[in-house]
Amino acid sequence: MDSFQEQTLLIWDKLIEMAQGRAKSVTYGDFVKKHDLGLARDVGHKLDPIFYFCHCNELPMITDLLKNSETELPSNRPGISVPYYKELVKAVHDFDWASAIEKGNLRAKLTEFVTPPEIDSEEGRKRKRAVIFDNIKCALENTPEGELTNEIHLQMLKYADELEEMTSREFCEQAGLTDSYKTEFSKMHKMLKRLKDAGLNVDKI
Repeated sequence: MDSFQEQTLLIWDKLIEMAQGRAKSVTYGDFVKKHDLGLARDVGHKLDPIFYFCHCNELPMITDLLKNSETELPSNRPGISVPYYKELVKAVHDFDWASAIEKGNLRAKLTEFVTPPEIDSEEGRKRKRAVIFDNIKCALENTPEGELTNEIHLQMLKYADELEEMTSREFCEQAGLTDSYKTEFSKMHKMLKRLKDAGLNVDKI
């Protein structure tokens, strides 16, 4: 097992300890310093397979226990509010991890997810899309009803480049939207180039 795998599994073990002990969320910097994991900016790559593993196994996102020191939110959860983030952390705390670990042999299963796929591989694209759509759903769930359409448009713009090869139907299915938004997806995708030429930075959406 290489160092990437070892550190990813160590992070998993420490997050499980935090979840079972109902520990407060901590910054990436404090977490890596406490467990001697190197630089905070490097931990994200090791969290990705854990995030994807939780997504595929319908587990609470245990990675939500770690947050950015400036935003006080997980870096892979753009657009959510602090109150909603607290709900996500509570979901991690309330989950019966002991039973899930005993019944599902989670650590052994996680090992299959740890080897990082090439970004351009089919598995790499699959993992990235899983994270993107989880973020989109989180953003939409956290949006007041009267602002939902506007937020859908913003999410379409934010991820238009990464989802370029998707059809509007596939997008709506993955995002849990009705077919009525297919046309909106196509419109936002066509508008993106003009907006970016005008100075739009989708990373700030």
